Amino acid sequence: MRLTARLGSLALIPAAAAFGYSNLEYCNLLKHDIDRERKAKEAISRYMTERGIPGLSVAVSVDGRVRYSDGFGYADLETGAPCTANTVMRIASISKPITSTVAALLVDKGKIDLSQPIQKYIPDFPKKTFNNNPTEITTRMLLSHTGGIRHYEKKGEQKAVSDGAAPKTSEFYLNKPFADVTEALKMFSEDELVSEPGETFSYTTHGFTMVAAICEKVSGDKFENLLTDLFRRLGMRNTLLDRNAIIVPNRAKYYNRNSKGLLENTPEVDNSYKWAGGGVLSTAPDLLIFANSILYSHQSSLSSSTLPKPLISFQTISDFWKGEISIGRYELSALGWMRVNVPEGGSVGGAIDARSRGGYWYHSGGAVGASSVLYIQPSNGEAINGPRGICVAILVNIQSCSVQKLAEELAEIYREY
Repeated sequence: MRLTARLGSLALIPAAAAFGYSNLEYCNLLKHDIDRERKAKEAISRYMTERGIPGLSVAVSVDGRVRYSDGFGYADLETGAPCTANTVMRIASISKPITSTVAALLVDKGKIDLSQPIQKYIPDFPKKTFNNNPTEITTRMLLSHTGGIRHYEKKGEQKAVSDGAAPKTSEFYLNKPFADVTEALKMFSEDELVSEPGETFSYTTHGFTMVAAICEKVSGDKFENLLTDLFRRLGMRNTLLDRNAIIVPNRAKYYNRNSKGLLENTPEVDNSYKWAGGGVLSTAPDLLIFANSILYSHQSSLSSSTLPKPLISFQTISDFWKGEISIGRYELSALGWMRVNVPEGGSVGGAIDARSRGGYWYHSGGAVGASSVLYIQPSNGEAINGPRGICVAILVNIQSCSVQKLAEELAEIYREY
């Protein structure tokens, strides 16, 4: 037993040295990781039980390193295929931060001016009025959901909810292929605005289709190619557009609860009309790659000239993340992201630092048969050879199931030590 223990200790030496830790520091780190993983599994199991989630995939990173990834339940209830960390699912509206990143890259290149009317880029898009008064819609408004572009329902129609109560005739359940972004624009281009541009937050997926059209126009390339280029650049090998016909290894099946509370397979849908706002497939670890690239951009200030180049410039990500309009007591809609501020007054003595009081960015998602969240909470200061902070990605294969509170709980667990 003594020999085994001693050999185990010797085995830690190269591992500890590789990460810049002493043996004692490395042993303590391993101990804490085991404790965190136990707490994370308990939290996830409880959450899944409370909400009847069939399958869940999760990944957590701290300072750019994946500290936990796992899968729970079933990716396919009929075959019994387990859900793993690498199960591919619909990420739903997490597609919007990805689209905003494509737009940010084009802002960095000087190809998009966020304050210009959208007709500068798409002259054929009809100019709109609201209450018989002329209006002006900008790309900034589209990205912050303040452009007045409708969501799945036209003005005056019953609001389509993202669950089994949604009328099956709703656009949410659309199963029609669209050839390109230009064709998708025709779905809403002639419709009335639902609010005055620049004045009101009105959540919209179609508004991001408009952003995709602008990206295509200024880049001279198809939007799907711009997405693929971003995925390849970041090494997101399991991230792609949600096409039904292609074979996608490890793709989950999708579920909903009927009026009796029983799980059912969801109807097949075609998301080609909303690649930009809700049409991407991915895995939890891939989403962490994306999240950490954004976090690193946020922490790479102009003074950090010796650091590796960020994906998005510090000026641009600061603009995209600052928040445009209040949508809650502490929450703002930013450009493609939601921002949750720390309550006024900041930290106070005696408070538990690990408790989430705000100071993070996120986006949740709800698709046919899927729900998701991507959570980013920066640490104070600039990036030092990498991002500093906690990122959490959660994907589940059932719709109308918020997982934001679980993401906050997991972030607290991994911030405790």
